[in-house]
Amino acid sequence: MVTLFGRTVADTGVGISEETQENLFNISLNSSTRGRENKKGTGLGLMLCQEFIEKHKGEIRVKSKLNEGITVFFTYPNKE
Repeated sequence: MVTLFGRTVADTGVGISEETQENLFNISLNSSTRGRENKKGTGLGLMLCQEFIEKHKGEIRVKSKLNEGITVFFTYPNKE
């Protein structure tokens, strides 16, 4: 039997524009943006999460608005 578990991770940071969200999981496009205190990331974190989750038969999606933070939703199976 396989049960899907769902989880969310959220923050109240700078958020991600709709345009950037459209390409968020496209490795050929660098979608990294500046965070608080103007810190820059590599743009690889969510892509690595996506790869890990999908390899385990799960799904990941993102909901965000600029200046309101981001929520990442993901599911993964629990094989009993």
